[in-house]
Amino acid sequence: MTPEEIISRASGENQHAKRLCWAYVDFCWTVDALYDRDEACPAERVATAIANLLAEVTANPFYLEHANAFLTVMQLGAAAWADSEREEMKRAKPFLKAQYHDFIWLVARLTGGWEHMRNLQQVAREYETGD
Repeated sequence: MTPEEIISRASGENQHAKRLCWAYVDFCWTVDALYDRDEACPAERVATAIANLLAEVTANPFYLEHANAFLTVMQLGAAAWADSEREEMKRAKPFLKAQYHDFIWLVARLTGGWEHMRNLQQVAREYETGD
């Protein structure tokens, strides 16, 4: 299951949710690429990631309706990502770096309910572990 498929399934028919999800995920990937310096990250990519996320968190009706929940998950993800870079967290790094997935799970929960979220988590996690 590709990131596109996961986000599409999480969002369902809600185009605002899909746009928000992509803006946040792209922002997370861009920040990580900048920090790790493990892939090209030209200024245009950085500017686009920032501009897209800012547009979504200031004007997207889906975000605005659930802003408190999204802001909390985004802050938790930022803290987990920072912790993932600490030497003593080496063993937990893959899990901490992937905490941005909680944002996607929240989108799935808000657009389709608990069962929708759990079904998507199970399918996506099987894909990620190669099972």
